[in-house]
Amino acid sequence: MTPPAPAPERPVHLPVVEERLDVGRETVSTGAVRVQVQPQERRHTVELDATSDGVEIERVAIGREVDAPRAPWHDGEVLVVPVYEERLVLRRQLMLKEELRLHRRRHTRHWQQEVVLRHDTVQLQRRAADGRWAAAPGP
Repeated sequence: MTPPAPAPERPVHLPVVEERLDVGRETVSTGAVRVQVQPQERRHTVELDATSDGVEIERVAIGREVDAPRAPWHDGEVLVVPVYEERLVLRRQLMLKEELRLHRRRHTRHWQQEVVLRHDTVQLQRRAADGRWAAAPGP
């Protein structure tokens, strides 16, 4: 069909058509991430050698007359402590009765103790668009 020819006395109207584009954004959830941190404990044994010092006392009888008292002295690693007594004879006389010899002895014993060390583990899960949760890939 052909359109009718316009009458010469009437003006011709041409329709003007305009298209408009309206652009917008819409937020759509495509998934989610869930993080679970779980504290864990593991036992660890700590081992070390504990050293302690002690003293062993050796008594040495002397029974010798001396002129004057002497202060304690070291004989190598041994501390010598003189012990005196006065005896009444016809005269007063200082006798070295005995010496205490203190020997330092070092004792080492093996020591161990179990201790608890804490650490966290992390589980990552991702929610898909269909709502199901699945483990997320690790690093």
